[in-house]
Amino acid sequence: DGSGFRAWCEMSMDGGGWTLILKTAAGSTTWQYTSVLWGNTAVQAETTAGDVAGDAKYAAYNSLPFTRIRGCATNATVN
Repeated sequence: DGSGFRAWCEMSMDGGGWTLILKTAAGSTTWQYTSVLWGNTAVQAETTAGDVAGDAKYAAYNSLPFTRIRGCATNATVN
């Protein structure tokens, strides 16, 4: 629609050029398989910076086509 949106684009890791469309915090249940967020256009905490911990679904999720998904885990504890 021409209004634009903010996007966090990684420009160095693995050659760069990828855009953050969603993120989830450790232990969160927001993005479980049955979550309605997968299929609707609602955004969540979209003003949260990409490098700040927490759940977010950015406007880019609704408008950028993608063929691959990158998963990243940090500070994981294995019990």
